[in-house]
Amino acid sequence: MSPIITDAVVIACIGGIVSIITAQITTQSKKNAELITSKLLEINVEIAELKKDVSEVKEIGGENRDGIRNTQRYRLFKEMTRDIKLCYTTLSRSTEISKLYHSYEKLGGNGEIHDLYEIYKKLPVKNGVYEKKGIEKS
Repeated sequence: MSPIITDAVVIACIGGIVSIITAQITTQSKKNAELITSKLLEINVEIAELKKDVSEVKEIGGENRDGIRNTQRYRLFKEMTRDIKLCYTTLSRSTEISKLYHSYEKLGGNGEIHDLYEIYKKLPVKNGVYEKKGIEKS
């Protein structure tokens, strides 16, 4: 009795099926690789845009820091000079000026204001409000 399907036919069919499956896997792998590459390129573009945005934010932050420091410098100069002319300060003003000065230092402020603050710290502290000596109250 001779078999209807010979071993050679079975082997040929299996080889054909394996070839088809291999071709499908290769095609799908190539599509997946192309998709991954495309997504990575999109991510790289987004990262470049984010880096640009971060750089702009840092620049704006630096400009704001400089502006705030200059404003604090002006205010410290004005307030400490006023009290030095009066030859005293009050506890509440001393506390607020101290807070402002330390904030100013954290922003990189130094120099003339530091020297003025050293003089200011030596002023006597009086209770109450300022006496009238021709200097505006603030």
